[in-house]
Amino acid sequence: SSTHYYTNYPRPQSHIQREFAIVLLNALVRCDSLATNVVAHIPYAISLLINFLEDYEMKTNELMARYGPDYIIRLTTQPSNAQHAEQILFTTSDMLKRAATCLLSIVSYTDNIKLMKRYEDRILNLSTSHVIDSNVGRTLTDVLHYCSLHNS
Repeated sequence: SSTHYYTNYPRPQSHIQREFAIVLLNALVRCDSLATNVVAHIPYAISLLINFLEDYEMKTNELMARYGPDYIIRLTTQPSNAQHAEQILFTTSDMLKRAATCLLSIVSYTDNIKLMKRYEDRILNLSTSHVIDSNVGRTLTDVLHYCSLHNS
């Protein structure tokens, strides 16, 4: 089994900014339903949160195809590899959870369900992905549940 080290592989500035935006959005949508509604109506806000999750899935699948599933399992499950995983995957499982929680907060505000329904297929694909953390997958399933409550 080969080990791959990318010690001088800095995360691009755009990835750092995107994560910072998710932290801010997560704080906003969790504190006030009015803020949740405003965030939901920002052009591309929902789509960009989903893109963040899809980018992780795509990067993880690429690495799995290249190095095998055992590599990804070691990378993402061993605490000693946390910093290494973050450098390679450009994010952490905590950030994935925050993005999913943002989506759940948005859809839990009834007026936003119609907006979220546009993305049901993408969310379903992510919720059933074999590389997305099970907690993130459950949160995405909760998003889909809210969407299903309003089939108008």
